[in-house]
Amino acid sequence: LNSQLKAERIKILQLNDQIAGLNSKAGDLQVQLTKATAQVNNQTGLAANLQAALDKVNAESANLKTAYSDLKSKLKTQDAVPLE
Repeated sequence: LNSQLKAERIKILQLNDQIAGLNSKAGDLQVQLTKATAQVNNQTGLAANLQAALDKVNAESANLKTAYSDLKSKLKTQDAVPLE
């Protein structure tokens, strides 16, 4: 009976070591997950900034196209007026 108790204690110690190892791995994975989440959040912020910049450039492009069209129209109107 005494030897069985010793064997059980050894098994319990081994299981405790395995549990400690698994807890350590779980902690490492939690750190990796936290880092990955931070990277995703950073990339999401960068993507939002890029989208805002793209929207601004597209709006400016539309304004320039309108200004070009207006200028072209004015030049055609001036060309139609005979010089005295």
